[in-house]
Amino acid sequence: MGRGAGPARRARPVSRLPAGAPAEARPGPVLADLHGRQPVRIRAEGTDLVAYGFGEQRISVPARSVSHVIILGAYHELPIWSPLILLDRDKRVLLEAPGMWGPELNGVLQRLGLPRPVLSASTSARSWARAPGYQKLRVRPPGYPLARGTLVVAGTGLAGLGAGLGLLPTLAWLSSETWAQGVSGMAGAAAGGVAGAWLALLGARAAQAVARWAVAAWSVRTPPPVTRFFPEPGEADGALLTAVTVLAVPALICWGPVVAAVMLAHGTASAASLAFAALSTAALPVMAWRAIRRLRDRQRRPRRKLARELW
Repeated sequence: MGRGAGPARRARPVSRLPAGAPAEARPGPVLADLHGRQPVRIRAEGTDLVAYGFGEQRISVPARSVSHVIILGAYHELPIWSPLILLDRDKRVLLEAPGMWGPELNGVLQRLGLPRPVLSASTSARSWARAPGYQKLRVRPPGYPLARGTLVVAGTGLAGLGAGLGLLPTLAWLSSETWAQGVSGMAGAAAGGVAGAWLALLGARAAQAVARWAVAAWSVRTPPPVTRFFPEPGEADGALLTAVTVLAVPALICWGPVVAAVMLAHGTASAASLAFAALSTAALPVMAWRAIRRLRDRQRRPRRKLARELW
């Protein structure tokens, strides 16, 4: 089928859809621009397969020129990003459309009389030659790479800051005990680092919501309700928050009972250190209860949805 990829195996169709299935398919995860528009889709229009992308992109491919429809990376346990490619009669790529294409794709193909999708273990369209006029669908809004880069930098910075703050209690109260300092330092740094990453993700979502609100206010010349632009917490937010609560349990154990026991044993206890240890010990049962509840909730949620949120 392609160079270096080996023959793609024909597998079961994505799903069996009735003849009257919708003639439109959208990929996941769904991305939107600052106006809230989600233009990325594939449609059956007449005898052409038409793909729409960001930036007013429109790609029309005559159905008669398509010989194979291939979904890449389809055998991975967590297909985070499975591009769709269309091959011409010479096995060259006409169109590459990144994304996670679901059952609706079969409805589009059935209407155009195209072959059912073939699943390939290859994860890159570079295994096939490109046809003249090859095009790649723009599935990400303008500025998306810059926004992701900013999030990575901010997340790294806040994670480092959180890890440093998590080390402060250890450096302040257990500077003379090597074993206790090591255990407490690792627990506090881990909890603080993940908490910093969680705050970075929350900040990114808040910044996106504020930007969309500002664009909408500029468009209609009046401030719309702010709450409409703040999305519900996603799976990625929940996963990081669960990690924070779980890692906070050993950190509180070190900051509470361990700190108090070490300082009392060596006669170095002070009012401030004992107060800090008492507060950490009091917060420990509450945090442990929250961690258990969040872990139970996480077990009921599918991993694929989490993977899409993280991507």
